[in-house]
Amino acid sequence: MSGLALAQPLVFGTGTNAAGTRVGAAGADLHYNLGAGAANVVTQNFPPVAFPIGPWINPNTAGVNSNWVSVTTNGANNLAPGTYTFTTTFNLTGYIIGAINLTGRWATDNSGTMLLNGNLISTSSSFTAFTTFNTSTAAFFNPGLNTLTFNVVNAGSTGNPMGLLVDNPLLTGVTKVPEIDPASAATPLVFLGIALALVVDRRRRLCCAPPH
Repeated sequence: MSGLALAQPLVFGTGTNAAGTRVGAAGADLHYNLGAGAANVVTQNFPPVAFPIGPWINPNTAGVNSNWVSVTTNGANNLAPGTYTFTTTFNLTGYIIGAINLTGRWATDNSGTMLLNGNLISTSSSFTAFTTFNTSTAAFFNPGLNTLTFNVVNAGSTGNPMGLLVDNPLLTGVTKVPEIDPASAATPLVFLGIALALVVDRRRRLCCAPPH
């Protein structure tokens, strides 16, 4: 008997909806959170209207399928210097993790580190060009829930814009854990049961046989 088919596990880019489609300015990002237990972050306003949004990668560029996220819908707003931590999750329950590969690209204002379940997999230091990421280290993946953490450092001594852009993340090499047919699994048990019954019956006969 086969179980329900498992859907391909998904990793979502920033500023996307439930279908993974980029949302417009000031729309709700459904997949990334800011800080522990924080509410959903919001997408960045585009087209750009003020510095330094101009130098940022424009999400309307061909091939870009995500949007910038920040703690404000106006990227020109000044945010306090420091580290802003964004997280997103994906689930590998029911999949073999030995051959999985995670790829994609990202950009930050100003710099950032990207971790998979606490393991560093990429660093970024640009908001004008993408940095690619790629990891297939099996030990970095969990067989259940997996967490991607993005620590974005807003540099400077005074307030300035901050943002995160994660684009086209993809899991490849994904294989489902083989299903076990209950009928096939039961067959060895049947033979084992028969063998045990024969052993018990033989011992009983030897034990209870009348003396010659």
